[in-house]
Amino acid sequence: MKRKMLFFERFMYVDGVTPINCVMTLRVRGTINPSNLRTALNKVQAKHPLLQARVIEEGGEPYFAFGDEVPEIPLEIVKRVSSEDWRARTAAEWKVPFDAKVGPLLRLVWIRSEEFSELMMIAHHCICDGGSVMTLIREVLQVTDEPETELVPYVSFSALTDLIPNEVLTDPKMQRRVQRRAWLYKVFLAVIASRTRALPASDPYVLYWNANAEELAAINHRCIAEDTNTYAAFCVAFLQAFREIQGRKAKNKIMCPVSIRRFIRSVKSDMLFAFAPTIELSLPKESRGDFWTLARQMKRSIGEKIEGMNAYEDLMLGARMLSSLPRIINFLRSSRGGHDVAFSNMGRLRIPSKYKAFQVEAVVGSTVAVPWRNTNTLIATNFLNAMELSFISNERFLPQREAQTIQQRALELLKQAMAIPHAPRAD
Repeated sequence: MKRKMLFFERFMYVDGVTPINCVMTLRVRGTINPSNLRTALNKVQAKHPLLQARVIEEGGEPYFAFGDEVPEIPLEIVKRVSSEDWRARTAAEWKVPFDAKVGPLLRLVWIRSEEFSELMMIAHHCICDGGSVMTLIREVLQVTDEPETELVPYVSFSALTDLIPNEVLTDPKMQRRVQRRAWLYKVFLAVIASRTRALPASDPYVLYWNANAEELAAINHRCIAEDTNTYAAFCVAFLQAFREIQGRKAKNKIMCPVSIRRFIRSVKSDMLFAFAPTIELSLPKESRGDFWTLARQMKRSIGEKIEGMNAYEDLMLGARMLSSLPRIINFLRSSRGGHDVAFSNMGRLRIPSKYKAFQVEAVVGSTVAVPWRNTNTLIATNFLNAMELSFISNERFLPQREAQTIQQRALELLKQAMAIPHAPRAD
């Protein structure tokens, strides 16, 4: 069996050589049984069809091929020298492509010592979103702890028609809307994108920021009191910081991916899926009001934009834009883009912390480095009431010193807002 890649899968596949790798690392205290870990990887691979797939190309187009002999998920064990080994290894794994023609598109690195370990999962972005990575980690830990655990395989969709109801696919209004949007995008690509030239890639870097349980609790408590949330607060802080530091260069836009599982019922929570539609968030051009007023407005904007999303329309639009992907990729490799940063908020990670033989103490280094000119990406995770924020970019697009200044300013703005005494609003 073979299946043509959907738009976002094909988009993240790029040219089959350029890596776009999602990396997430867990710090574990205790004993991990190597045999049990191997069993876990095998069972996880047997459950998820995309881990049993390799990529073939026909007529210049990539397809997932199922049913062929695909090797088991690679497991590399390296000696742990220090608690910081994972940092250098994360940067190295961004650059290591998968052999998609052989498969699988997932690997695990075990940085091992007697008491502590880091388990680093690396997945090609063409088979997964952030929620998919979390599913894989949760299942690997579960089976490693209890090898008798059975994971139930499922049948992968074979075409877009398996994801979109027929009444939506055949709706004349929907078809006209999709056709109009596709035409506008193609005109833009023909007129604007054709004038751009792809630039050489630059090595990415990542800046980490952590909030412990006490600090995160204080932020959450204040956000609740102000009728907003931490996601909205960080959006406001970073948009303001970009505006202050970059001035006219700032775009006043954050692109935020949203899990498609809330819109498409056939994509279950424990299935691998790569497409995450996005919403665009901005501050008012005239940013009137204090920080918390803006954060309340941002929270409402997030809710309204998610409510107004149409994932079916986005999938149908992608199908019409497949032939334009080479131009889109070339444009992204040459354009500064229309946004300041993409912000993936993974929220509270639903991973148990305590197991029979080991416990997960932290989730660190959640990153993805994309090969576009504008690589600015924020990823936020919350585990065991602690928060990690990763800011990924590259030196050619955003010098690291400037990125540090932006991040520091964003955190200062949040800290200053926290220091202002809370004044109950008269609603």
